[in-house]
Amino acid sequence: LLGHRITQVSGSSEYYLGGVVSYNEDAKINLLDVTQETLTKFGAVSEETVKEMALGVRKLFSSDLGMSITGIAGPTGGTEEKPVGLVYIGLSSVKDLIVKKFNFFRDRDSNKQISSKVALNMLRLYLRDEWKITKNLYFCNRSQRDYQFEGDVKNDCKLSEKKSSLDKNWSNSPQIKISWF
Repeated sequence: LLGHRITQVSGSSEYYLGGVVSYNEDAKINLLDVTQETLTKFGAVSEETVKEMALGVRKLFSSDLGMSITGIAGPTGGTEEKPVGLVYIGLSSVKDLIVKKFNFFRDRDSNKQISSKVALNMLRLYLRDEWKITKNLYFCNRSQRDYQFEGDVKNDCKLSEKKSSLDKNWSNSPQIKISWF
């Protein structure tokens, strides 16, 4: 969904280099240089794996930024330790490697949709250099329901569809090249 969302903007080929869907472990190892040791020790859905994926996709495309998402979309596959809705999102640049952990929903489609929206918002904040002053990342849907991310609840957040997509004011900057997992 990340690649689809970003290429909805005309001219995105100027800054979007490509993406990889590495659904199984062999693809993560062979395409993104995730180590077998990491997968064995921590599992495919982990902070360690999403870091290696973000670094790997950036390396694969020789891009300035790389993003990765790994999670348990559901409705099956969850455990007590790693429930359905657990998602890690990674962002890699030359100077930063950022990972955020989220616990979303029990619904597969909702988990996929919100993961891609939150990843784009992470990117937006990073590119605006607001990431370092943003302690927690919040996302609310149009119905203004409360969602809990990393143990914090924000009751009155408003993030419109327009603001959750990429801002056009940076999209014309050819020096930033992006690749996605």
